[in-house]
Amino acid sequence: MKNSKVIFLNKFAAIGASSLFSQGHETYSNLVRFFETGIVDRTRSIDAGFDYHPLDPIPPIIQNPPDFETLMLERALEIVQTSINMSKPLLVLWSGGIDSTAVLLALKEVFEKPTEQLVIGCTAGSFVEFPELGQELQKAGYRMIPLAHPVSKYLPHEYLLATGEHGDQLFGSDKMLEYVAAGLGHMPYRAFLPFLISDKMGYPQATHGMMEMLDPIFEAAPFPLKTLCDALWWMNFTLKWQQVTLRIPVWSQKDPKHFLERCHHFYRSVPFQQWSMNVDHKDPRRLTDYKLPLKKFIQSRFHCPRYTETKSKEISLRPRPSRKWWELTRHRWSFVMRENWQLEKEIIPHYLS
Repeated sequence: MKNSKVIFLNKFAAIGASSLFSQGHETYSNLVRFFETGIVDRTRSIDAGFDYHPLDPIPPIIQNPPDFETLMLERALEIVQTSINMSKPLLVLWSGGIDSTAVLLALKEVFEKPTEQLVIGCTAGSFVEFPELGQELQKAGYRMIPLAHPVSKYLPHEYLLATGEHGDQLFGSDKMLEYVAAGLGHMPYRAFLPFLISDKMGYPQATHGMMEMLDPIFEAAPFPLKTLCDALWWMNFTLKWQQVTLRIPVWSQKDPKHFLERCHHFYRSVPFQQWSMNVDHKDPRRLTDYKLPLKKFIQSRFHCPRYTETKSKEISLRPRPSRKWWELTRHRWSFVMRENWQLEKEIIPHYLS
């Protein structure tokens, strides 16, 4: 099956740090280094040097998609109905961040009151990110179970799962936030992106080839890309989407296909994608306005001016920097998964000196 199409590979496999996979074209490998993740192009525009298969093709563009609040509640109702029909309780993974908080509040609204059907999985860090909501959920009697990092390894099997995955892909990219904070998000991407690539890669020679590889992807965008934020959003939306879909199932290392079938990534839906492709400006101008529709949804259901006015993006799937022991002692792995859904893996030892 080694000649069948790839549906997932992580960055270590993609740059040739493994015997599992023959490295793709050099420019593809540079793109992986830039994004720090394996890439599957949903536009099918690039020649990566190997066959790959997008699970979620780019959906057709529609005019006048439903408003964002309607999308949130319809998606929540769909997931809750699945949970009820399958007689399986729903475990929502809540980090305290914007994406997962909006998911939790949407599901909570559909259920209307605390129920054994809705369980909240979180860590101490979830309470740190949103202490007001965490305390309120406890007081209201919601069942909350502690999780640990890496979250994917310790998820219980008896639940359907709801995650906040793909939130970043709808609204932009964490790579743009530094430039938004500096007031550079509106810069023309063709003028500024080469500087970002050169700085990230550490050698300017990689820039020309990467821009050439990206051109057909940019041409496939649903509206003319103008700003740095536009370009980074579209790259994230097209190139990283499948990595985000599969990373929790793959990291579990336990039957990824079955894991994905019980894992409902809340924002992985065609209507959400179509909504995003109709928003033809991706620069929030202010860091705290990133994901503003989600923050407004949260604010309308849990009034907390501090969170609305100050909350910004944080990484949710690994520990905070203050908890480095897990990060320092874990081994690195190369992961490759092809259309047969059999996960191939190879350890890359990582030792403390």
